[in-house]
Amino acid sequence: MKLVAMQVENFRCFAQESFRFHDGENLLLAHNAQGKSSTFEAIVWCLFGTDASGKKNADTRLLRHGTSSMRVETSWQTSSGQSLTFLRVKPEQGAVQLLVCGHKAKPGVVEGWFGDVSTFLSIFAPGYFSSLEPRDAKAILARVRPVDVATVLPYLDEADQDYLSTLNFGMGVDSADVLLRDLRHEQKELEATLLRLEGSLNAWKAELSASEPEPYVPSLDAAKLAMVEATKKDMLRLEMLLEKVPQDLLECKTRLKEARARYVETKQGIVPDIEAHCPTCHQALPKEQQEIANNKRLAKNGKIQVLLREIQQEGERLKIQLEQMSSPDYTRAWQEKLAAHRASIASYAALAEQEKAAMVEYQAKKMRWDHAKQSYEASRTEQARCTAQLEHVTSRIAVLKRFQWRYVQVQHRQLNEPLVHAKLTLFHVSEDGEIKEAFGVTWKDKPYRTLSTSERVRCDLEISRLLMALAVPEVLPVFIDNAESVERLYEETFAGQVVAARVADCDLTVAQPSSSVLSKGA
Repeated sequence: MKLVAMQVENFRCFAQESFRFHDGENLLLAHNAQGKSSTFEAIVWCLFGTDASGKKNADTRLLRHGTSSMRVETSWQTSSGQSLTFLRVKPEQGAVQLLVCGHKAKPGVVEGWFGDVSTFLSIFAPGYFSSLEPRDAKAILARVRPVDVATVLPYLDEADQDYLSTLNFGMGVDSADVLLRDLRHEQKELEATLLRLEGSLNAWKAELSASEPEPYVPSLDAAKLAMVEATKKDMLRLEMLLEKVPQDLLECKTRLKEARARYVETKQGIVPDIEAHCPTCHQALPKEQQEIANNKRLAKNGKIQVLLREIQQEGERLKIQLEQMSSPDYTRAWQEKLAAHRASIASYAALAEQEKAAMVEYQAKKMRWDHAKQSYEASRTEQARCTAQLEHVTSRIAVLKRFQWRYVQVQHRQLNEPLVHAKLTLFHVSEDGEIKEAFGVTWKDKPYRTLSTSERVRCDLEISRLLMALAVPEVLPVFIDNAESVERLYEETFAGQVVAARVADCDLTVAQPSSSVLSKGA
């Protein structure tokens, strides 16, 4: 894959500029601050829509001051001769668009040719990879050179292999990191639970140190309770009798009044003596008629006299009953008996309340004792379960740590075998077997931070070639900034096209270098 041409408009310092690139080596020459680095950044933005560090949402910062739209178009040619055109446009309004060969870009099309932005920058811009945070750099390496878990398992014993074969290592060693993080979290929770259970067991032991409460036997047996119920029923009977006295008294007065009224009414029915003369013609009546009328009168009056005596007797009886009911002595016996019943019930109620309180106290003690016993047994069971689970989790953590160690060994060997002078260090294993973040780069056994500029570029180019071989289908160009500071750059081997940016006393231009400045090495 080689970069053929680029056109930029309103990008950084460029108003409108066109570039043509050569096969092999290219020199990008210009004064300082004339657009050499912006040329590199324009290529990155055109492909991925990010700035030179891979950060998104950089459109406003990359836009030329005073403008509201920009566009960058890059033309490429694959090793098979296929031409590709990538055009990214930020219009004045609306979203940024990417066109590939004149058509709206499908998701993943750029990554299919160039890899993701971090991998592309690690190849295209030597030095980018070495500047990454350890976790980001390792993530790139894990993507471009994943380690097959199957190649790690033979280094472990059968028990470890049996456990690891049940796990999903879709993310490689990161999967082990996730599992370890979960297991360590579970380990801490189990340790905290066991500590809490130990305190609970001690507390329940203290509760159970006292003997079990004796059952409480109440003094109010069934016979006494039956007597209390009988007394309550009699109280109810007496209260109903006392409540009925005023009503009976009123009823008695009413009946006496009614009897008097009947007496008067009945007495009015007595027939007076029979007259000896006819009331109409005033002639003397015959003796026989007088005798018959008198007999009828006597018979009727006799019946009335009998009825009057009955009414009189009833009235006398009602008077006596009324006098009795009106007397205080009439209800005294009932009231005294009712008072006695109430005193008896009150004494029983007081005793029942005492016994109820005693029963409640016993039940509370018994419930506390039973709860302590049950809780103690449950805590012991939970303690045994947590202890077994903690041993299981601890053993799994040990297996994963051994797996990680072997994984790192295999990954180190696979990554560093193709390298000549550079060496990558991804982890550090402590004495207790813990794998620590310890990403580092050395070149000819010297730490990267101690290298000169020339040595760093050569180290970065070696890593770039490694990533290019592992990550992308095509050999990509390499952009070397500040090339004037690299000694004997022509001695370096380049896998494909290279653009070397140098400070020169001229306007920004792309030129082919002479062999004395830059050439392919053997």
